[in-house]
Parts: sequence; C-alpha cells; structure tokens
Amino acid sequence: MIAAPARIHDLLRLRPEVELLGERPAPGWVAASLSEAPWVVVRSIRGGAIGVRVRGATLAQRFDAVAPLSAVAYRSTPEDLAGRRCEPWRAAQAPALAALGRIDPVLMRCGHPWGPIGSVAFELATGLPATTAACDLDLVLRREEPLAPDQARALLRDLVEAAAPVRVDVRVETRFGWVALGDLAVRPDRILVTTSNGTRLLSDPWQEAA
Repeated sequence: MIAAPARIHDLLRLRPEVELLGERPAPGWVAASLSEAPWVVVRSIRGGAIGVRVRGATLAQRFDAVAPLSAVAYRSTPEDLAGRRCEPWRAAQAPALAALGRIDPVLMRCGHPWGPIGSVAFELATGLPATTAACDLDLVLRREEPLAPDQARALLRDLVEAAAPVRVDVRVETRFGWVALGDLAVRPDRILVTTSNGTRLLSDPWQEAA
C-alpha cells in the first residue's frame, strides 16, 4: 500500500495480476504494456479508487481506467524524480532529459516542491525509453503562497532560458487546482484553473475554492 494519499501526476506501480476497470474493454496493447512496465499515471482520486492512465508505445495508445487502492505496490511522486537523472547517452537522444538538469538550480532557488511529469517522469520512474527527441519538458510546481505576476514572469524567463532549445511547460498547483505558469505571468483578471471538478475562471487561484 502507498504510505500517503496519491496525487494527480503520481506514478503508481501496480501489483501483479491487477484488473483495471475501464468504461470500455481494454485494447490488446494494454496487457502487453503493463506486462513490460506495470506503471500507471494518476489522473484523479475518488474515494477508495484512483483514476489512472496506462501509457502505450505511441501517443495514440492511452487507456483510462480505475484502480483500487489495494492494487498499488509503490508510488513515485514528481518530487521523488526531481533529482533523478538518466544515463548521458539517453540525455543525448532526448533533449528534455538533459534539460532537467539545467532547470534544477532555477527551481531549487524557489524553495517550493517541484518535479517532472509526463514522458520524462515516466522514463525516470520506469527506466523505459519513453521520452522522444520532440518531447517537451513538463513540470509541476507546488505553491501554497501566491505567485505575483512579476515573480511568474521572472521564473518563466529563467526556465525558458535554462531549458532552451527544449520547450518547458509548468503547471503551478495550488490548494484549489493548477494553473499554467504562463497565465500567471500575464495575470488577467480571471485565470483558468483546472480543478478536480473541471475548469474554472478564478480571480485568484490561491483564494477562491473551486
């Protein structure tokens, strides 16, 4: 069992012979993918079950299902993966993996929990070559305190410069949902915040509950 509640973007290693419940029958590639790497990505948490996504070999191969908590053998969080690095030969093949080391000092200065998500996280957790040469570097930054527009702009600038030529995409998580760092840098009167119940337009992601 996992020692703490799972969160969206966590990677879960499933116990052997676990049956996932989906709204439709699982395609044939799902069993083969889980046999090679029994890992899924957390998409939602509802009561005693976790909404997960199974990744296949291509972008078209994604399967959403539900896993009971008892199915989880191990949990790997983005924060766990923040300091992990791949072998130099893989970093040379997938620039997003190399960029992770360059953006590390920028985010460490922020003093807030962060970590990779997406294909980079999946590869670091499983050891499988999931990151391609065209992949962006997707990150999550967890902040309890508000991020002012000038702070967001400075952070975005530093990350873009450090990650170049790789495109970096940062999700800033608050208690009420996540918002794109780019939106915080612009900071319009209403910001699109993604919550567990869908998207909302909020004036302040740190003050208004969704």
